[in-house]
Amino acid sequence: MTQEPILIKNVVPLSFLKDLKLRASTLKSWEFTYPTTPPDVEFELEKKFPKLDLTDNIGDNPPKDMLLGQSHALFLLIHARGGFRYFNNYFQWCGISIKDKYWEGSLHTDEQNTNRLKVIGVLNPDWDPKWGGNFLWNNKEYPLYPGEFLIFNPRVEHENSPIKCNKKRMAIDFAVDPI
Repeated sequence: MTQEPILIKNVVPLSFLKDLKLRASTLKSWEFTYPTTPPDVEFELEKKFPKLDLTDNIGDNPPKDMLLGQSHALFLLIHARGGFRYFNNYFQWCGISIKDKYWEGSLHTDEQNTNRLKVIGVLNPDWDPKWGGNFLWNNKEYPLYPGEFLIFNPRVEHENSPIKCNKKRMAIDFAVDPI
């Protein structure tokens, strides 16, 4: 998929996003390992952001497993609302990230050795794209509204636009196999 990212609107009630965001914010298993880089490139901590890998160590953490189940339900809604045209009804990976106005961004690519697609959306039910944190892909900005999700080719450089408010923006992303 080299075409522009595809937007799927009206995927989920905002109350669902609010609950998912609340559950994610209470977990203690956040890591600073993203963005991942090739072995010969070193990213300093200041260029990393907190990410929660929901598909790592399944069964070891019941609250995280519950969040994974809820994320799977969200994924199935994305698939049913139009994702079925582009990807299979399962995901290979799922994570949640936190970014704020102190995040300077890091233009990067993902999934270099696969043909996977990624799906991304914000979890903040009250997020306003005027606050920043929008999706930048191939030098174009895509606003992220709550309840909407973008399908994109992660092998094209991407990052988020600067956040201009005091809120933390949470986003969920899925790595999926195309149909």
